[in-house]
Amino acid sequence: MNTTNLAGSFSKINDPTLRAVRLVLKGVAAMADYQVDCVNKPDRSSPHEHITHVGGPNPNGSGRWKDTGPNVVKFIDDKTHRFYTNEGGRVAWVGVRVSAAGKKFLQTHADGVWSNNLLALNECG
Repeated sequence: MNTTNLAGSFSKINDPTLRAVRLVLKGVAAMADYQVDCVNKPDRSSPHEHITHVGGPNPNGSGRWKDTGPNVVKFIDDKTHRFYTNEGGRVAWVGVRVSAAGKKFLQTHADGVWSNNLLALNECG
């Protein structure tokens, strides 16, 4: 599968439904919002396996993106991009949590409540 590098720039985003806005300030791309609609885990049924990849539709409407969990953690921590899920019109933002062992992982939150609905998403191709 061809994937888009999320650090790359788009010349224009026209998606009012997602309200994804991309501004260019002094040649540096501002934060963009990316929908997550799929995940990869080594063992989908294991509650202890971490998410290795996430993906979704490109905000500009052309194709799809897919990236590793650690890269998405870095994008969120660095405030480079934001990520969200949208299931049945319910939006939940993806955030970074730290396990008891000190490992960073992705999890969704809405209205101040953390949940594991990323695990319910389809498998990325």
